[in-house]
Amino acid sequence: MGAYLDEDMVAHEPDFIAYPHLLVCMGVTLLMTDGSLLGAHVVEQQSQDEAFAGMQEFMRTIALAGITPDRLYLTGNVGIHVQSADNAHGKARKLGYAGIVYVFDTSLIKPKDGTFVMLTSKGPGVHPTIQYKRNEKVKIARQEGMAYRMGKFRKHYGLGAGHQMVGTSKLNELTADLHCNKITEVHPPH
Repeated sequence: MGAYLDEDMVAHEPDFIAYPHLLVCMGVTLLMTDGSLLGAHVVEQQSQDEAFAGMQEFMRTIALAGITPDRLYLTGNVGIHVQSADNAHGKARKLGYAGIVYVFDTSLIKPKDGTFVMLTSKGPGVHPTIQYKRNEKVKIARQEGMAYRMGKFRKHYGLGAGHQMVGTSKLNELTADLHCNKITEVHPPH
């Protein structure tokens, strides 16, 4: 099962997390040590802080089972997003994460109406697959589920059967090792 997160939603999923319409927003995803994904779709500083409180609540709960953050991935239009919310270092610090942050700046693909981004886990210790497409080319089949939103659990929408999108071509995919010109590695400050 996976999660399709709208603005200000948080979810912990074993398979994938998808972020629709990343225009001013950012997808913040932690790969956990068990291979699961913990993600939040954040807009601006206040909603980011509330979503991060939700992520921290999930992290406290799953830490009891020995599951901790392994890697942090940020996806979105960085130049637009950092005008209203923290940069990579600020986000990592607020999440208590001290490792390398992997940033996919979607402005590189010049979207007109934002970008659809999906991260799919390939298991513990392995970079997830990151797929993306300009939002204007994506149509989604929705199904209900549960996600954390602004202090409460609310409905969220998952992708349709088989994780398929409706009426669109295949998503673009970043290389498996993430060493490509579309990913920036942001190292912790010394």
